[in-house]
Amino acid sequence: MNSTPQLLSEHACFGGVQRFYQHASREIGLPMRFSVFLPPQAEQGKVPALLYLAGLTCNEETFAIKAGAQRLAAEQGLALVACDMPFIRREAVALVLAGLAGHDVAVPATPSGLEPLHAAYRKSCAPVIASQLEEGDLKVTDFFEKVDVRYVPWEELLRIDPGGRLLTNVNEPDDMRRATGLADDGEGKAECR
Repeated sequence: MNSTPQLLSEHACFGGVQRFYQHASREIGLPMRFSVFLPPQAEQGKVPALLYLAGLTCNEETFAIKAGAQRLAAEQGLALVACDMPFIRREAVALVLAGLAGHDVAVPATPSGLEPLHAAYRKSCAPVIASQLEEGDLKVTDFFEKVDVRYVPWEELLRIDPGGRLLTNVNEPDDMRRATGLADDGEGKAECR
């Protein structure tokens, strides 16, 4: 596996460029993806960078697409790098997004519980979420009872990844050790949490 980052795609964005890369991770022995937004100032030389862990937004693409941070980063001359979630697959994201058809929320339901940080939400949820926050309720899933939710069965995700590793986050050293073990055996069972 080549460890040099491979450019997968690039797109003009707010005078700069949004790029998506893949590289071979020696830590977990699998390909990992990340995105980089380079502001227009990067054409003149080095710029500061902000690394953003994309686990809260599923993968390297959703942060770039949904955060809308590129405009501000371009104004400030700041590069944005999104990474994390070594096992997520495009097919799993597509499955969750497809679950939104006719629903306000599509959330994976795993043996360990719901995965609201890997879910898809319609903009129509915003007023309900805002009301919940104004009441001081910070639990992500508490507004689910007020909207139409599709619970994406774990079995559907297992068809994409029989090892059950898809929703594994790598945010801390213990997470990395667990992910390395999952990558080594290739058949590991990830505990979603």
